[in-house]
Amino acid sequence: MKFVEGLVHKEFTTKTGLSCAIRWPKKEDLRQLTDFINEIAKEDTFVAYGPSDHETLESEAKWLDATLASCNNGSESYVVAEIDDKVVGAAEIRRDVSGKSRTHHVASFGITILASARGIGLGNQLTKTCIDHATDHVGGIRIIKLTAFSENTTAIDLYKKHNFVEVGRIKNALFRQNKYSDQVIMVKEIE
Repeated sequence: MKFVEGLVHKEFTTKTGLSCAIRWPKKEDLRQLTDFINEIAKEDTFVAYGPSDHETLESEAKWLDATLASCNNGSESYVVAEIDDKVVGAAEIRRDVSGKSRTHHVASFGITILASARGIGLGNQLTKTCIDHATDHVGGIRIIKLTAFSENTTAIDLYKKHNFVEVGRIKNALFRQNKYSDQVIMVKEIE
């Protein structure tokens, strides 16, 4: 399927009865995506962004342009989840960009959901949609990898549900809320 900005991939009703659409991003999402990532940072949740990180419209515009280009050229699948016309979640699978042929078949997965939209089935839907799309759109992927905070058992359980398997841990590799955490490394093989 060819990338089309804003194209809706899936519409569903959440566990709480809200209507949700999962779609590709579009340039007009700039303000919402900037607000989204900055809200995630403030939450100080289990992601790389922390309370001291802040994106400007300018920095996010550069990121969005690069993401749209990567989606268009088939090296990335990036989807957003929208409830009541607000971006509340996002997931991406991006081919490793080393440019080397030996890792061309490997991609990285990431997912982020606002606190207000967690626990309603969105993580499952975003993960499934992103993986399904990436296996069709990002050609040649055979391995999808991810990392997680060891105490983020909700996410780890979600990943296991989608056939990710833990392959290792890096002790104390992550730091959040004045505490070190192990970084869990998981992979999913695509057949």
